[in-house]
Amino acid sequence: MNDLEQIKEILFGNEKKALNALLRRLETPESRTADVADVLPDAVTRSYNRGPRLRKALSNPVEATLSDAIRREPKKFADALFPVMGPAIRKSISEALKSMLQSMNNAIDTSLSPAARFKAWRAGVPLAEWVLRKNIVYRVDEVYLIDPQSGLLIEHLHHPDVSHQDEDAVSAMLTAIQDFVKDSFASDASGGLDSAVIGDHTVWLSHGPYAMLACVIRGVPPNRLKTEIRAANERIHLHHSKAMSEFSGATGAIAGLDAELSELLRTQARESGAASKRPGLSPALVIALLALIAVLVFFVGRSWITGNKLDRLESLISATPGIITTSASHDNGIISVAGLRDPLAPSPAALAETVAIDSQKLNLQFQTFQSLEPEIIEQRVQRILQAPADARVQMQGDTLVVSGFANAAWRTKLELLAPAISGVANVDISGLQADDESLERQLREVLAPDDNTDVSVTKGIAVFSGVAPLAWHEKLAEIRDLVPGVVAVNKSNLQVAERVELRQLHAQIDGQALIYGVNVQPVPGQEVKLVNLAAQLQRFINLSRALSLSDTAQIIGYADGTGDLAVNTVVKARRANDFRQRLIQLGVEPSALGVDTAVLPTSSETNLSMRKAVLRLPVHNY
Repeated sequence: MNDLEQIKEILFGNEKKALNALLRRLETPESRTADVADVLPDAVTRSYNRGPRLRKALSNPVEATLSDAIRREPKKFADALFPVMGPAIRKSISEALKSMLQSMNNAIDTSLSPAARFKAWRAGVPLAEWVLRKNIVYRVDEVYLIDPQSGLLIEHLHHPDVSHQDEDAVSAMLTAIQDFVKDSFASDASGGLDSAVIGDHTVWLSHGPYAMLACVIRGVPPNRLKTEIRAANERIHLHHSKAMSEFSGATGAIAGLDAELSELLRTQARESGAASKRPGLSPALVIALLALIAVLVFFVGRSWITGNKLDRLESLISATPGIITTSASHDNGIISVAGLRDPLAPSPAALAETVAIDSQKLNLQFQTFQSLEPEIIEQRVQRILQAPADARVQMQGDTLVVSGFANAAWRTKLELLAPAISGVANVDISGLQADDESLERQLREVLAPDDNTDVSVTKGIAVFSGVAPLAWHEKLAEIRDLVPGVVAVNKSNLQVAERVELRQLHAQIDGQALIYGVNVQPVPGQEVKLVNLAAQLQRFINLSRALSLSDTAQIIGYADGTGDLAVNTVVKARRANDFRQRLIQLGVEPSALGVDTAVLPTSSETNLSMRKAVLRLPVHNY
């Protein structure tokens, strides 16, 4: 492999391997199938949430698939829908058709009649059977639940008055008859026997995928009973389909079936002839009675409604300060209320509207008085004194408690007028403070701030910002004593003027240098610079002392690399001391000037800019 190929392998070897791996994955159907399977559920969900495109795309394939499946296996779909189709169909029919047949049972009275006993003797039957024949419309004597495939009996119930039969034989007989009818007359597998008449009994059957329900009925049952039998079979399939599909042949093995089947064991008695012959009332008399009842209901109802409204109005007035009721009554739909009302209390007519009392049916007679309830007294104080928005008035017993903020004029008005207000015996203004505007005016008079300082008051809190001298800052510590009413001081945005100046001087002085020629002789033109520097340095020292900060400056000498190390060390020290002496001569305190005697490295090359002495100031967080 030549050098170029090696460079390609180094630069692009990993990318080539990754690309080859991707190509192999794309060419393998199993890999693509797995990738699609991972993202398909999320993709379907996201497409469904975005709009109807997915539903439209799947509509035709799903419909075609379902249609084909129903054509191939219709019985499977019919069996699955069996428990829900019947109730839905019957519900729609029952909304249009209602049974109009009603019967009355009078079997007990008939059985005790001597005539009934004679007729039973003549018929040659026991009295109980004759009474049953004459007084019932129908009765379900027995109920069978049979496995349609094997003919085995799943469950059997019978009426207590019915003699016990061989239920397994009956089950086998019904199954045999059912199979005979299917084989002989039904054109498809779904056909079968629905009813049969055997002597005095009628047998009605309902077919399901896992069970055939047969009811043995005496008498003439109504058609609605057939619907109820089908409904019972559907409920049994809905609740017990799994158990019936696994039926092993043991009768009574499926729990809960007897409760479902017991609802079908019922008796419907015949309407009594004696009851039907009872004399009726005259239509005119019925109308008169109904009219009288309607009038009574009207007047009683109106009186009750009016009384209820009056009770609600009395309760509302009792809960309203400033109103007292002395009498309340209602007569012929008119509500009358009398009493006393403070002018500051709500109108009784407005209260009556809230309980839906018509003003045309309301008679109000209220006399004016002055209420001494706390809520009314507070309203009276507000109306007379017009308290500022930041002042709060509250009655505590007979004492008016005033708090918040107000100016001196309103405070004077309060002290003068409040004791004369009805209901106010004492006035407590210990919680009342001067308003913000008055406090701000007093602060400016006491502190006399300049244009660089801003003063404001919010809810009794004095807020200072800008720049102010240190002495002014120290005065703020006593401001709450100097200006009563100030609850707190906020000076977080107020800077000390001396610190601001100190930062400025530090930036101007630190690093200033005196340039020298040969040895310790300054180059021409440095005198004016030294005068300004000395004045600034002394001002820096004074401010540092006032703020209790370190005021000692250090002077460092430098030299170029033209001489040997020993000579340069002496030159640097002499230049630093010369710089210090010149500043002292110009008025700088000697104690605030130090010389750094540490030996500094000297450049090995000739560098004329290193012929100097530099002033360094202490570093603080100004």
